[in-house]
Amino acid sequence: MGLDGVEFVMALEETFDIAISDADAAAMRTPRLVLEYLEARLPMSAEDRCSEQRAFHHIRRAGMKHLGLPRRAFRPEARWKDLLPEDGASSSAAWRAVREETGFTALPKMFLGPFKFGFGGRQTIGESCRTVAHRNADLLRRPGEGWSRRDLEKILTGLIAEELGILKFGWDQDFVKDLGID
Repeated sequence: MGLDGVEFVMALEETFDIAISDADAAAMRTPRLVLEYLEARLPMSAEDRCSEQRAFHHIRRAGMKHLGLPRRAFRPEARWKDLLPEDGASSSAAWRAVREETGFTALPKMFLGPFKFGFGGRQTIGESCRTVAHRNADLLRRPGEGWSRRDLEKILTGLIAEELGILKFGWDQDFVKDLGID
C-alpha cells in the first residue's frame, strides 16, 4: 500500500476512533468494502444525523462567544475573514479561541502574512463545517449514538476527496485499478 493509501487508512482510524490492521486495510479495495468494514465494526443506527449541521452549531456557538457577533452573522456562506478582527494579532487570538472552544482538531490553523490570509483552503463557515464533519465525526456524536449508513457514506465520500483527491467515484471501483491509488 502506497503513502496515499496509508494516509487514508490513518484518516479512517482517526475519524472513527478505531484501529485497522494491515491485513484489513489491504482487503479494503473498493469504497464499498471500506463502507462494509465500518458498518461491521461501528455501532449502527437507523437514524440519520447531519454532522455538518452539528458542526455548524458548535462553531457558531464558539464564534458568538469569542467574536462577540450576533447569531445572524454566522451563516454557512459567511467568510471567516469578514468575521474575525482586522488586526492580525487579535484575529489570530480570536481564531485560536474559537478552535479551542469547539475542540475540533479539523478546524485549520489560520495563516497570516503580508499576502496570505487563509484557513487551509476553508474560507467559509460552511467549508469548515464540512471538514469538521469528515475529520471530527466522532466528536459530533452523542453518547451511545450509532452511525447510519448515510452518515458513513457522507463521511467516507469526504475523506476520499480530501485524502485521495477523488471527487467522483463508484462504490465498486477498485482503488488501485480504477482510481489510480497505490
